[in-house]
Amino acid sequence: MLTHDMVSAAIAAAMRNERLPPPVLAAEQDRRWRDLARYARENSPYYARLYGALDLDRAALTDLPTVNKPELQRHFDEVVTDRRITLAGVQEFCAAPPGGSPWLFNSFAVLMSSGTSGERGYFVMDGQALADAIAAGFRQSNRGPAPEAIASGGPPAGPPPQQRIAAVMLIEPFDAAGMLMRMIPESVGPKRLIDIRGDFGDLVAQLNEFQPTLLSSFPYMLRLLSEAAKDGRLKIAPARITSSGDVLTASDRASVVRAFGLQPYDYYCSTEVPYIAWECDRHDGLHVNADAAIVESVDADNRPVPAGTLGARLLLTNLSSRALPLIRYEMSDQVEYRDDACPCGSRLPRIRTVAGRVEHTLSLPGTQGKRVSLIPEHIDEYVGGLPGLKNYQVIQEEAARLTVNVIPQDAAAADSVGAAVLAGLRQCFARYGAADVRLDLRTVDRLEPSRPGSTKICHYWNRWGQGGA
Repeated sequence: MLTHDMVSAAIAAAMRNERLPPPVLAAEQDRRWRDLARYARENSPYYARLYGALDLDRAALTDLPTVNKPELQRHFDEVVTDRRITLAGVQEFCAAPPGGSPWLFNSFAVLMSSGTSGERGYFVMDGQALADAIAAGFRQSNRGPAPEAIASGGPPAGPPPQQRIAAVMLIEPFDAAGMLMRMIPESVGPKRLIDIRGDFGDLVAQLNEFQPTLLSSFPYMLRLLSEAAKDGRLKIAPARITSSGDVLTASDRASVVRAFGLQPYDYYCSTEVPYIAWECDRHDGLHVNADAAIVESVDADNRPVPAGTLGARLLLTNLSSRALPLIRYEMSDQVEYRDDACPCGSRLPRIRTVAGRVEHTLSLPGTQGKRVSLIPEHIDEYVGGLPGLKNYQVIQEEAARLTVNVIPQDAAAADSVGAAVLAGLRQCFARYGAADVRLDLRTVDRLEPSRPGSTKICHYWNRWGQGGA
């Protein structure tokens, strides 16, 4: 179970850890992953087989084999470290009518991944893992005292002012983001969780009535809300806006700035590690919550890539996840580490803005006979800021065919806006060496969800790469 004392202690630790010298933080990471790996081998039949006689006192983290979602879900009953937990039992728990206990065996929270990458996953966390996740979320929204105050021995910062928190999100009993939002202490301030699947007009009305000081949602919803604010339907003045759940493009950010006069904060989240990285007041990269998780940026063969290089995927180790250990867990997200210090004072490592999952990377024929990979930032630079463009979406249907969905601000200008989008894409292709790509332009009222029945909408989606690459 989760207790107030656990959350308070986790928050205090998180605030201290942000200022740890890098060698001290690295030593703490090393101690914790070894402790976690030993615990997993002793209590999980799956990890006992996986690690065998591996010397966990002397091995490097990179010596450990990787794991992935399909493998862990297939062997779920052997992966978990509490023998009471079974996949059938977890699925039955999730299928139970709402209103019962949110805790499995009064001890574990059950989380379900969205299935964006093609397969839903079931995960369980104990109270300490949830407390650490809440602490990471608190830290990124409520920064500690400034470095100069600490250096001078000044008093710690007082409690942050009360907030009015509104989150427009998928309201599901076992969604990680919703669960953590519901667990925010009442002392932080009143909350309003609004289901993103509801009528947009009603959603706007709820926000107007609630008047949040903090607004949180997915990038595409923030873009819609920005449009509503610009045309006078949405009348709120939040002091902070946070984005998570997908890549926050430069054009998404610009729409928020134009509508609300402030920079949004980008949060990098997942079900497996609810808060992986976060954007500070400098808005220049994201700080990795390295005291809660180890994030390895690797190439296609799981070899580490140096700072300044975009990895092919990442390997995630949740240092708090003991009920269902996640050690060198493969994720298709792509990140690039930085090696420069951040002026904000946080000593946590930084990554560049997340490029997104491999499924969001377009793979196109190139001028030299090789395929060219385009990430969201490549395309958005040429398309996102075009005049008259309300929103857009690029979907790869085949090896050399893209569907381009365009929503113009004015339907009467649809032809000229569409032509500008196509011209921007061709400029992008010319710069990065893509060639002979067919573009199927469509003027639409709304963008396509990433999969049938989903509420998640992405600017870029590689359908061909999921099944045909």
